[in-house]
Amino acid sequence: MSIFYQIWICGISHNPLSNLRLGCKIADITKYQKNGINVALGTDGQGSGNNLDMFEAMGMAALLQGGIHENEDRINSKDAIKMATINGAKLLGLEDKIGSIDIGKEADIILVDISPKLDNIELIPNNNIISNLVYNTDGRNVDTTIVQGNVIMEHRKITNIDVEDVIEKNIKKM
Repeated sequence: MSIFYQIWICGISHNPLSNLRLGCKIADITKYQKNGINVALGTDGQGSGNNLDMFEAMGMAALLQGGIHENEDRINSKDAIKMATINGAKLLGLEDKIGSIDIGKEADIILVDISPKLDNIELIPNNNIISNLVYNTDGRNVDTTIVQGNVIMEHRKITNIDVEDVIEKNIKKM
C-alpha cells in the first residue's frame, strides 16, 4: 500500500491598483505576511488596473500599507520587491526556477537606469536604491530586459521583434 501526499501551495496575489480602481477595499497584506501567508504582487491586467507597471504596483502596495498601519510595523521597500519577484515565484511553485538571481535559475533580469540626469530627476538624490526603485521608478526606467538569458531589449530598443510591424497590426485591429 502506498500513501500519496499532495502539497498545496497557497498564497495571495495582491493587485493594489486594480483593487482601488474597482473599489474592492484595501487588503491588509502586512497582517497576512505577519501570519505567514505568502503575498505576491500583480497588476491584474489592462482592463482593471489601467497598466501593467510592476514598479507602480510595488509603490502603491507599500504606500497603502503605510496608510493602514501609520507608523506601526508595516511592509517596506524590500518587502515590496520580494512580493514582485520571489514571492510570485513561490506562489506559482517555481521558486527553484525563477524569482531570484541564483545559479541554475532562468536568467530573467531587468537593468534599470537610475543614473543622475535630467531624464531621471525623480531619482535624485539617490539616498536609498531599494526605496528609489519602489517609489520613484517606473517601466520607462527599464534599460535592458533579459529573459531566459536572451536579451530582448537593450538600451530601450527591442531586439527580437519588429516593433513598428506589431504597432501597425494592432492599429488595424482597432
